[in-house]
Amino acid sequence: MSSLKELFHILLQNPGKVYDLPEERIIGILEEGYQFLSEQQQLIRVDGEFVVVGDTHGDVFSSASALRRDISNIIFLGDYVDRGPYQFENIMLLIVAMLSRERNIILLRGNHESPLMNRYYGFLNVLKNIFGSKTNQVYDSFLKVFSNMPYAAVINRSIFLVHGGIANELRCIDKINRLPKNDIIPTNSISFQLLWNDPDESVKFFAPSPRGEGIFLYGRDAVERFLQENGLEKIVRAHEYFYPGIKTFFDEKVITIFSCRYYPIESPKAMLIDENNEISIMSLL
Repeated sequence: MSSLKELFHILLQNPGKVYDLPEERIIGILEEGYQFLSEQQQLIRVDGEFVVVGDTHGDVFSSASALRRDISNIIFLGDYVDRGPYQFENIMLLIVAMLSRERNIILLRGNHESPLMNRYYGFLNVLKNIFGSKTNQVYDSFLKVFSNMPYAAVINRSIFLVHGGIANELRCIDKINRLPKNDIIPTNSISFQLLWNDPDESVKFFAPSPRGEGIFLYGRDAVERFLQENGLEKIVRAHEYFYPGIKTFFDEKVITIFSCRYYPIESPKAMLIDENNEISIMSLL
């Protein structure tokens, strides 16, 4: 049986090889992923040079492209499953990459790491096609992994990374560390908004979102207050696609990055942030 490091290189070169793994090995890897993530805080603080990857939604090729970069730290901003054609391959590659510890891989939670979305946008059906009558056992293992992914990160003490955005009840980011783990369906309002909220130039502080109840749009004043009170410079998030693959808000205080090639975008993008917080954009094609 190959080690996790060996398996990482196999999957990186040929993601389809994941189908050669017996079900017991897959569940074992997911259990290791759950244990690893359960020991992480909900807010990760790290320093160094980073590649930041937005939504991949089953785009295993963009994930592999990011993992092949000669950068030690890579942060993925959530939404690994649903919609795209390689959902199972994508999430397995990322979990194995994280566990191999060849790089520092951080997997933040997105709004699609939840049964609320998986039932309607594809991931549960993908697992049914692969595992048949044993789907529930495998899916339960995935849910344990999803429900222990951290919600946010701060890099180099000044850039806040999250899937969706800031929450209208969150003033001090240290409060994120008090959010519950093993929350399979995020019911805490702050957790929910970190996954779902969006920036909007027409909003001052917060306004109801067309996405649904309990979700908000956040504006310039809310962002500037959040950054100032927490000693931060920028927010980097995912959650929305724009044709260029990147979009800035509020004089570049908020940056959206999107990394899935299966949407109508110019190309899947990632962001390189160096130790001085200088930002450059890269294509993942």
